[in-house]
Amino acid sequence: MSSALPFPMLIHAIQALKNLPQGQVNAWESILEHYLFDRSVDPAAHLPAGTAGILGDLTPQKATHLHK
Repeated sequence: MSSALPFPMLIHAIQALKNLPQGQVNAWESILEHYLFDRSVDPAAHLPAGTAGILGDLTPQKATHLHK
């Protein structure tokens, strides 16, 4: 499923993170790597089935909710 959110999210992240102190930038880099970019681990693997929320698959219902 495609989403129109990645580019506005990138703009928001740039505005929110680029001028933070380096330690905070490093912390956010680790968080983003863990939740978004590291495909070798499922950050929701420890959660019971059906409770992953935003960490789960993007369903049409979730996509609609995100765009509101």
